[in-house]
Amino acid sequence: MAAMARNSGANIIKNTGDSLIYYFPRTSDPTHISAFKGVIECSLTIIAVNPIINAKLQEDLLPPLYYRISVDYGRVEVAKSLTSTTEDLFGRTVSICSKINSKASPNGMVIGEDLYQIVKPSFEYNYIFNEIDKYSIDNNNFKHHYRVYSVANRDSNKNKNNNDTLNLYRKIIS
Repeated sequence: MAAMARNSGANIIKNTGDSLIYYFPRTSDPTHISAFKGVIECSLTIIAVNPIINAKLQEDLLPPLYYRISVDYGRVEVAKSLTSTTEDLFGRTVSICSKINSKASPNGMVIGEDLYQIVKPSFEYNYIFNEIDKYSIDNNNFKHHYRVYSVANRDSNKNKNNNDTLNLYRKIIS
């Protein structure tokens, strides 16, 4: 998954055991709409290659892998250590992604309200956005509602039929 995200322009921050944290630097400008399309396409492609990943795992007699993708938009702080070459990512957006991740179905994707406000006007005809529910976030006993949306391609066969992309990822996985 890291290779797929990196190939789509993401900076990989870290693998925290059961999650992969990365960000897309080109989205720092909220008017750079093509960068946001890249984020959604990368996420949906990662979901689409799940059967390929699981076929490879099955060949190696390993259990299948199921994952959820959560994405949002907002200010984050990239921290660099003086003693290490790795970065870390901090901020409200990282916390929200962690909290909304459970709202995604297995091998599904959710986005938070802040990202939804940016992408919906440009991409409502490309993707299906379904509000899951008003998710309550509790920060120090202060609850507020934050909308969460599932995301899917309008054309459910779009990623399945993109043979060039899927063949590239077959090579990466192999």
